[in-house]
Amino acid sequence: MAASREVLEKGASKLIDELRLSLDFYSNQEGALPIEEIVFCGAGSTIPGLVERLGDGIALSFRTARPKGLAHLDDATAGRLTISYGLALEE
Repeated sequence: MAASREVLEKGASKLIDELRLSLDFYSNQEGALPIEEIVFCGAGSTIPGLVERLGDGIALSFRTARPKGLAHLDDATAGRLTISYGLALEE
């Protein structure tokens, strides 16, 4: 169990580093709007503790979101379908 937790922690740390780089790059663009929060969705949002870990590593508010059209589904199923649901929406 400790080995699994260590692998997950390394993955979360790498994700935090990548998010920081992306946020720094965006923030340095001319006309960039301030980022107030990060909305977390998709299958990864159902991993226990991941949203909290990301929030601890980046000084921004994190929240999990699901499309209203998937509200009738359990968290794992809704998380897995969030991206395909969004891609299927017409403008």
